[in-house]
Amino acid sequence: IGEPTPWWRTTAEVFTTLGAAPNSSYFGAVDTAGFPKDKYYFYRGQWNDRDTTLHLVTAWDSDNQYLSSGRTPIWIYTNAPKVELYRRDKNNNTVKLATSTRKETATAAGHSYGTYTTTINNGTYCQKISTSGATALSPRVNVTYTDGSIYAIAYDESGNVIENTIGNSRVNTPGAAAKIDVYANKNEIAAD
Repeated sequence: IGEPTPWWRTTAEVFTTLGAAPNSSYFGAVDTAGFPKDKYYFYRGQWNDRDTTLHLVTAWDSDNQYLSSGRTPIWIYTNAPKVELYRRDKNNNTVKLATSTRKETATAAGHSYGTYTTTINNGTYCQKISTSGATALSPRVNVTYTDGSIYAIAYDESGNVIENTIGNSRVNTPGAAAKIDVYANKNEIAAD
């Protein structure tokens, strides 16, 4: 299940004062229930060439975002040859922020990997994050926040839009709090 963290316990500790030992880890690309974490899409973009990964990593809401120089960082985990990043405000005004292009590089062992070069299309709202080496494996920019959404579009080598991508290519500002009611559909579950 993964390396138990953040502490190790001896058998004596487990059965005396500390209780049950942890059997899972917060490391890894998927959580204990098997749901992909953001980092999963980074690895998928690097290792899977059967289809296109396009996943944005950001907190696109004013209460939870991390700010760097007054802007929120955006990571784009992808394997697309070209990606464009857009910001749409709550009035549906859309701004093209940045364009990232992939350059394929082959290692001496024959493995191929891609690094990205990013061009800023709108310096008023977007700032480039300098990347090189391993940090150039995914496009990164800092964007001025506004209520609305941030989204990316992937393109193939011929400049055609790639419609079917894997991951979350759009992040919206959450709306007002809502309510959810949950009901059980049975009173007991057979232990089979």
